[in-house]
Amino acid sequence: MTIDKIKTSVLIALENKNYYAALVLSVTIPDICGKLEYPEKSSKERFKLWFDRYLKHFYEKEVCGKKNIFMTASDCYALRCSILHEANEDITNQKSQDTLRKIKFQEGVSVHRLRTYKNVLGLSVDLFCREICFGVDSWLNDIIDNKEVVERINLMLKIYDSVTFMNGE
Repeated sequence: MTIDKIKTSVLIALENKNYYAALVLSVTIPDICGKLEYPEKSSKERFKLWFDRYLKHFYEKEVCGKKNIFMTASDCYALRCSILHEANEDITNQKSQDTLRKIKFQEGVSVHRLRTYKNVLGLSVDLFCREICFGVDSWLNDIIDNKEVVERINLMLKIYDSVTFMNGE
């Protein structure tokens, strides 16, 4: 399936420390999976639905009996827009921005889900991208018996080898 190949591309980019490629591709995944499952919804709606179902649990934690929200679906969508359209970590100018001002990425895994009092969220680029990949695995498990979604997956962009390309349509 093409979505598996996209996920694998993220993991290979991480392995090669090609963090920008991994990050840009990762933030498109909720949109892609959302479009496959909810083709009638807007980009923002489907992204947020997918985030809430497959990523929210990473970004809401109970600490000392209090619920801490590190990032909302709206903040993540604002991040996606900011990365894809501006290559920027500042999300304050994004319409969908909810509680965060900025999301800063770090190599390695020493800082992840560290939110400052100034509404800046520190994330490990590696762990953030891997969490999205885990979301893909869960999503694929959920939709594997949905014939309509699987059919749409099969219609996704493909990159062919030279033999298949020359023998294809």
